[in-house]
Amino acid sequence: MSPRAVGVMPELKTGRYSTFTADQGIAVATSVGLPRFRLGYAIEHEIDALKPFGLLKLPRDRFEVAYRKRLDLTGPERLRWQFQEIAAEHPGEPLVFLCFEDVSKQWCHRRLLADWWLERTGQLIPEIELAQLTLTDQEDR
Repeated sequence: MSPRAVGVMPELKTGRYSTFTADQGIAVATSVGLPRFRLGYAIEHEIDALKPFGLLKLPRDRFEVAYRKRLDLTGPERLRWQFQEIAAEHPGEPLVFLCFEDVSKQWCHRRLLADWWLERTGQLIPEIELAQLTLTDQEDR
């Protein structure tokens, strides 16, 4: 697909393989490995530039520096083009960047990506699961 065929910037979100559902958007893998457990949806795309290859055994502080450097080398414009290319195949659907971690209990590269993207582009990437927890908490009151 040519860059001219791509244009609309999709809504972006992050989530966890185990809690994501197909009605939440287009599943985009960002983890080094894929789930070995059964999913109720298809992983439609993978973006290698978002995967933390070779970084998983680093301490958090070194991981963050190395991952941000990797994202900077790829750059927001190239990533934007990749996101738009995927979105062109799925008009109107948000892209949901998935991996394994429960971000309510531990840090994760997908939230580092969200922070980096916000700093570079001004576009917020919310975490689906945290939004669901917030809505559930509010509904219970």
